[in-house]
Amino acid sequence: MGCRLQLWKLSYVSIATAPGAMLEADVRTICALAQPHNLRANITGILTYQKGRFAQLLEGPKTELQALMARIAVDSRHHSVKLIVDGPTHIRRYADWSMAYLDPKEFMRNQIDDLLEQTAIVAEAVSSSLH
Repeated sequence: MGCRLQLWKLSYVSIATAPGAMLEADVRTICALAQPHNLRANITGILTYQKGRFAQLLEGPKTELQALMARIAVDSRHHSVKLIVDGPTHIRRYADWSMAYLDPKEFMRNQIDDLLEQTAIVAEAVSSSLH
């Protein structure tokens, strides 16, 4: 029986090194440059930027994400990288995007939707175990 790679999710926030010089167009360029690598590595995700702060969510094989996160952590375009989520997931929320820019409001809406879905799954599992 073959070994199936575990689907993993990472999310982090960070602070731009030069927040006054970073524009939405620059962040979109970061996404465009990441797309070929992410396609090869089977990584999907979203990135946003507002008021000097980045937030990114990545999905893919655990080992590939760990290697990518190691590179992200030392990227000179930002500092104070704080990991928010680092764990397994059952589905890809961003399967169609090797890397996409989302405006901050859309990014937050997506994160809230994800939390609500996770809460519903946990509630259903708890309810099932009680019956």
